Amino acid sequence: MVRCLLAVWLLLSVAANAAEIKGTVTNASGGERLGRVQISILPAEITTTTAGDGSFSLQNIPAGSYTLRLNAVGYRLLTIPFSLASAADVKEFAIALAPDNFRRIDHVQVTADIFQHEDSASVSEMNLTSSEVKDASTVLADDPFRAIQSLPGVSASGNNELFAEFSVMGAPFENVGVYLDDVLIPGPFHGLPNVQNGASLSLLTSETVEEIKLLPVAYPEKYGDAIGAALSIRTRDGSRTSPLFRFSGGMGDSDLLGEGQLGREKQGSWLASARKSYLGYLVRNRVGSEFADFSFYDADLKLAYDITSSQNVNFYALGGAHRCERYEPQSGQSKERLKRFRNREVGLAMGYHTSSVARQPLGFHPSAGRGTRPRRQRDYPQLI
Repeated sequence: MVRCLLAVWLLLSVAANAAEIKGTVTNASGGERLGRVQISILPAEITTTTAGDGSFSLQNIPAGSYTLRLNAVGYRLLTIPFSLASAADVKEFAIALAPDNFRRIDHVQVTADIFQHEDSASVSEMNLTSSEVKDASTVLADDPFRAIQSLPGVSASGNNELFAEFSVMGAPFENVGVYLDDVLIPGPFHGLPNVQNGASLSLLTSETVEEIKLLPVAYPEKYGDAIGAALSIRTRDGSRTSPLFRFSGGMGDSDLLGEGQLGREKQGSWLASARKSYLGYLVRNRVGSEFADFSFYDADLKLAYDITSSQNVNFYALGGAHRCERYEPQSGQSKERLKRFRNREVGLAMGYHTSSVARQPLGFHPSAGRGTRPRRQRDYPQLI
């Protein structure tokens, strides 16, 4: 009996002095605490998840060297090496997870400049951050334009949510000026030929958008190219770190993104993404067997480089294409005819910025002057 009590006492003493790690996990973008984050200790294969307040605790860990791995949907995978010197060691972590579309640099630079340009004040302005745009995406459509439709006073064109286009306070989309990095561009959309009400999807994804600003009325003069609202979309620069690559898949398409630094001194960055759809399978089931195929692909590239500490030049390219093949009956014939619709669009934009002069866009140049217009206008009905 005495031996049993002694053994139990020894086990309780070891457990009381067992090594422990604990901490909290927060969002690097907004600072809010994150729950349901998977925490793993490798190679011990010890796992847990964070509580609703972002806290976690793992106990009874033998002394040794380990790697702490954190994984959550919508955030970058993070690994942290650590070691426990003894069974009584306790380590506490304060960890910030970066969202997938978060721009990361390895240094912090703070400057003050009396010549820093600010936009003129706007009477009404609504903003969407990159995290908010990401949260509004779905497994079927990762489209920043659909995130805009959640703002007050904004509704999908014709009240049809299959459209990425929208109206603002009753003004149709044709009257809305769309500015990509301060450059006025035509509507960047993939479109489906009229089938009942039709459908559309923008060429942009939430992975490359840094901020969206909607100005319904009384906007600054630089947005005065249209008679309706002004929509300003700011694309993000790539992270100035070692190259990062990420692949994501949804119900309708797959996306590949890469980013990294330019030059050994990290004076610039690059960001590239490409997306390919497999909507043909879904369209045939949703619309009917008269559709032989519908697919699209798009890609973008952004290069940014600091010429000096106060001068920056950037280059942005956006392009894509979509194809629709549809069987249509021919008058007086029993055999159906395969009709093809195609649309290709490529645009280039350049900008220059200094600390004493406002950002100067150098223009957006559609390929061959076609912009986002269909190549075969006679075969492509207008969506709106």
